[in-house]
Amino acid sequence: RLIVSHHWHNHIMRIGLGKLIRRELQVLVQPGVIEMTLLNRSLLRRLKPRIIKQHLIQSDEVSAVTLAPELLRKLAQSLTSPVWQDAIPTIVLSNAFAHYAVLPWNAQISNKTEHFAYLQHTYMSQFGDASKSWHLSVHAAGFGKASIASGVHKSLLEQLESVFNAAEMPMKAVNPLLMQSTNLALAYLNASKRPQSFWLACVESQRLVLALLVDGEWKSVR
Repeated sequence: RLIVSHHWHNHIMRIGLGKLIRRELQVLVQPGVIEMTLLNRSLLRRLKPRIIKQHLIQSDEVSAVTLAPELLRKLAQSLTSPVWQDAIPTIVLSNAFAHYAVLPWNAQISNKTEHFAYLQHTYMSQFGDASKSWHLSVHAAGFGKASIASGVHKSLLEQLESVFNAAEMPMKAVNPLLMQSTNLALAYLNASKRPQSFWLACVESQRLVLALLVDGEWKSVR
């Protein structure tokens, strides 16, 4: 008969559970407020998220460019708690931190260098010199379709990267709230086999972003 030592049995169980269960830390960053939500995703529940813990960080200091020092300090202190350890952090930024622009399809662009120059030109035209200090990224909609781009101040991303690296929790992703909301809407429409044409209203305190997609292509964002 096969004999398995307790040591190896426990080791195998840890490996198995690690594959079956995944802990995620979703961090919603807003001016003056940070919401932390710890989620569990299990293959036994078809990876549907289950909320384990929630934590709210607030500060009287408010900044719509970077994190206020008090808020950054409180976030760093909160991340030292063992409850968040081993969780994969995903950051969602309030639309207050993001600047959006629709990029029409340009068939003359043939490489990444030209594409980034086109992106920079679009932002300079719409936002001026302020965009030089932003990290720009494009969320493509597919071949032949207009895309949407987002610009976030580089200092904010550096703050977040520094505080999560210090906690030994490298960030998995940083997504503006509008992009996360759009991805959820598109996933829902795909699953229900509905047309990908809709208005999306992303509502926050003192801020409203409206976006229009037609057949999955970005038409407008305000």
